[in-house]
Amino acid sequence: MIERISIKRTLHLLALSAVLWSGAVPTPGAATYAYIPDYEGRQVIRIATAAPSTGRVAVGLSCKPYGAAVAPDGTYLLVTCHAPDALVLLGDADFDAAAPSPLVDGALVGNTPLGVTIDPTGSFAYVANSDDQDGQGRGTVYRIDTRTLDVGSITVGRAPWGIAALYDEINERIKVYVANHLDNTVTVISDDGTGTFPPPITVDVGQEPIGVAVSPDGRYAYVANFRGGGQGSVSVIRTSDDAVIQTIAVDHGPWGVAASIHASLQGANGYTFVSNSKNELRPDIDPGKVAVLRHDKDWDSDPHILLSPLPNVGVAPLGGAAPRNGRFAYLVNDQGTISKVSVRDDQSLEVTTIQVPEMDRAYALGAFIGGRPPAAPSGFTAEATSYDRIQLAWTDNSSDPLKALGVKIERRRKGARTFTEIVRVPAGTTTYRDAPLQSDTTFEYRIRAYNEAADSAYVTPRETEVTTEKGGFSWCFIQTLRH
Repeated sequence: MIERISIKRTLHLLALSAVLWSGAVPTPGAATYAYIPDYEGRQVIRIATAAPSTGRVAVGLSCKPYGAAVAPDGTYLLVTCHAPDALVLLGDADFDAAAPSPLVDGALVGNTPLGVTIDPTGSFAYVANSDDQDGQGRGTVYRIDTRTLDVGSITVGRAPWGIAALYDEINERIKVYVANHLDNTVTVISDDGTGTFPPPITVDVGQEPIGVAVSPDGRYAYVANFRGGGQGSVSVIRTSDDAVIQTIAVDHGPWGVAASIHASLQGANGYTFVSNSKNELRPDIDPGKVAVLRHDKDWDSDPHILLSPLPNVGVAPLGGAAPRNGRFAYLVNDQGTISKVSVRDDQSLEVTTIQVPEMDRAYALGAFIGGRPPAAPSGFTAEATSYDRIQLAWTDNSSDPLKALGVKIERRRKGARTFTEIVRVPAGTTTYRDAPLQSDTTFEYRIRAYNEAADSAYVTPRETEVTTEKGGFSWCFIQTLRH
């Protein structure tokens, strides 16, 4: 059930509306950035993930920034203010200014907003308001249309905290996963964009869930179960039916969770990074740790493996984020540092500590790593060259400074509802031979370039349907009988 609410439109929100409508937010450059909401410092810090360069912007003395979400195209950043119940928008111009002015506090949120997410299509933003109550102690999620600023309120469980969204291509809808900290549940909201919502689904998870993340391929949602700072767990939700398929014990006080996918010559693996914030029994001598899960995205059962041993990171790591395409994550620590955790050879873990001067207690809940996607390929063609082969070709347009890491190729049989990613080819590749295929069968293709931060728009061939030729080898086995 969603109910319309009235909002106070401040100067900042009027600017927000104008920016989103005009597309006038300055876009980031080639670099991938981590945007860190600095809670006590009343600022947001921007760090280039490939170099130790930083920028920062004040968000007003009254704003304690908590959660963050980067737009899918990298054009803007939304940050929740834990106090005074506000949502602010940032673009690169705010960070690049020599002396940025404090932002005017926004609105568009309820009481004590924490997590924020933007759906993969960029159409809607969702904010988890942990202290909104309906007389039964339940909280709300505000759904904001990013073009019209139309706002609605959806009732969820008690103390909603982390929040993440995916796009369900089969059913053409957005799904939003909300961690209800005091209910030990996750609320799943289904949004087809019409403003009419079916009753949300409630999924039981572990104790005191906080962080939520969705894998870039949309197949899994991950929930960090804090468990009072004791030894907690990660709940793995299969998004096709919203069933918990694994509960994986990790270390003490799981807080933030982040997910990415890395492609290599051996295939594409998914990685999930979980910050274990504290050991209540040994807080002074046992620093925080990170748990990393690995899964082959083609596995259908029991797919997640906990890499070990769990490496130490900074003291009390809290929020974390990973790029869409990669195998590293940033975790923010309670003592003014950031830990970059990288996966080497799909197994070993490497931790690098980054000192961030003047950072004072950053929670950084949400997907706070982003950047601009590369240019989409063009001139895409698909041609059947035999009974079991289709030749694909395209033009690479991802010139510097937005160089792509490669191209993702997806295929479906005619009549199927969804595409399946069949391969990722490296940058500089402009052809691919898809074989072996079934003869006399019609296929459809689409491709898109990708970099660390994001994917380009999809491109389809001019002739969207390609049919393999009839024929092929026919084997005849003759058995000789002996009497």
